[in-house]
Amino acid sequence: FRVLTRCDSGHTVVYLCYRHHLPPSNVQAIVEHGAVVLEHAVRSLRHGAEQFDVLIDCYGFNATHLDCRSLVGILKMIQQPFRDRLRTAMFIGAPAAFSFVFRLGSKLVKEETRRKAMFATPEEAVAHVLEVGGPRAARAVKDTIARSREGLDCQPGEVDGRRLPSERPADTA
Repeated sequence: FRVLTRCDSGHTVVYLCYRHHLPPSNVQAIVEHGAVVLEHAVRSLRHGAEQFDVLIDCYGFNATHLDCRSLVGILKMIQQPFRDRLRTAMFIGAPAAFSFVFRLGSKLVKEETRRKAMFATPEEAVAHVLEVGGPRAARAVKDTIARSREGLDCQPGEVDGRRLPSERPADTA
């Protein structure tokens, strides 16, 4: 979960891939990390933009992610400090089992927020970002989605210490 890039319009793009996601049982670490990432997304807005996009790459989604405690924690955390900051939430390559998580999360947010959600293939996600964010942002999304699918397995390590494999230096946004 990180700020990936900035659109030509100044909106930031936050990216999460389930393959590199922290173990769902570590709710406190996930919520704290999410708060830091979203704070960085807001601080990285430019050109008068006031909202960010969130891309949730469902590659690697599995039965362990059906533990929704972290989802509930994140949704509670964003209610006040990040109210009205979400422009779009895109779920990339969501498998059928993901519908359980989506239905649970949908019940915890307002209808206005639910309408900001969309489902897309990786190619559709890149096309959408190209349209709303420009070629540089689309290239960053395309490259990151491809990198998230490389290798045979993901070993993100402990919460404290090593960085997650999908993280890039903060100065790239």
